[in-house]
Amino acid sequence: MKFVFLLLAPIMFSFINDYNKVDIIVIDNTIVEYGNVVNDNDSDGYIKIFDKEDEVLVKEVHYDSKANDYFKYLAVVDKNTFLIVCDAYYFNEEYTMPIYRDSIVLKYNLQGELLDKLYLSFRPNEYHNHNHLLILKDGQNDVIINEELKSIDEVGAEYTVISSFSYQYQGIAYVNDVEVEDLEINYPGHYNIKIVDNNYIFDFFVTVEADYKILGEKYVAGYLGEVSFYSFGELYLNDEVYIIGNSITDVGNHHMLIVGVNDYRKDVNFVILPDISYNDGEIEGQLLSDANFNTSIRIYSNAQAMFLDGEFYNSEYINQVGSHIISFIGVNGYTLDLPFSIYPKISGVEDGDSYENVAFNIFGEALLNGDLITGEITLNQPGAYRLELLFDGEVYETLIFEILAAEEIIEENEEDYTEYFKYIFIFLALIGGVLFLRKR
Repeated sequence: MKFVFLLLAPIMFSFINDYNKVDIIVIDNTIVEYGNVVNDNDSDGYIKIFDKEDEVLVKEVHYDSKANDYFKYLAVVDKNTFLIVCDAYYFNEEYTMPIYRDSIVLKYNLQGELLDKLYLSFRPNEYHNHNHLLILKDGQNDVIINEELKSIDEVGAEYTVISSFSYQYQGIAYVNDVEVEDLEINYPGHYNIKIVDNNYIFDFFVTVEADYKILGEKYVAGYLGEVSFYSFGELYLNDEVYIIGNSITDVGNHHMLIVGVNDYRKDVNFVILPDISYNDGEIEGQLLSDANFNTSIRIYSNAQAMFLDGEFYNSEYINQVGSHIISFIGVNGYTLDLPFSIYPKISGVEDGDSYENVAFNIFGEALLNGDLITGEITLNQPGAYRLELLFDGEVYETLIFEILAAEEIIEENEEDYTEYFKYIFIFLALIGGVLFLRKR
């Protein structure tokens, strides 16, 4: 009976002046109908292309190889092209016996243009289409044809993708043993996928990796300020349930766990950096590693805690000249150490100068001719002075100056004539007395 059916099928078609639709396939926004049409006892393959939105016929194409052509199967191979398997027959002179001639694969685009063709060495009796590939079988031959009409060895059976997975197929699809309408997956997880098309079964495995986003001010070492986290999946921040988009502000190390389907786990670690600034009473700025100052400063931060040279610090003025390390503490073991230095400074005296007297100020400590001094100093004792500023117990800067001795002011001696006047007065008195006696 099978033999009779195969024999009579083409004869039946050759006497029916009508369309014999095989199937309808939707490709993106286009509907493609294909099958066979009989015109004047000659069977041609046909394609009807419709606009999906209003189902208006855009184009109709007939294929005639100078034989009775039968379109058997359409395979989608990319978003704009498809392959058609065509069997060609011819009849004996009495039109009673269909004789198989050949099978060919035709490549069309959605504009109905024939782009290429591939002749087959066998007549397939089984057709399948998934992953934009055409799979042909005849019991002995298995051929896999791609969009370039090239034969390939196998269909990929394992995939790892980020964010989403899309897969083209004809037949029935199962995801983790559940039948689905399409293969569009955008949730992180591990997926066992099965394609069933009549007796044909194809199994493969897909891992969809989470495509997470961290919004915030990003630097090489981490994020500064507030951040928020976005991803599909169940989210756990530092072992606590996290609601997508919530603000994260704590300085320190953070761990986000993304949980997906079938025990999928993804760990994301990120750091929120401390905001660090200093103020010296006049200038405020960001504290950088190995910064240098020559005045007292205060340091501020949003870290969980600060330690200056190993001691708890609460933004007091730092007056101690020398090398320092300030540590910033955050959550989950985060520590950031920043070295900085406060150098000594002197004002009021210059190296190599001479003074009658001098008053100067030392920020830090210094040796003045070997004696330790600090703060406001006044000198008026004549002599040479060596002033050595100290930093971390070593001489940082040396100034040489002198206090000059005061010049002696020699006053001219003025002769005292008082005694002379006294004697002259006595002398005159004596003369006057003598003259008085003579007149008597």
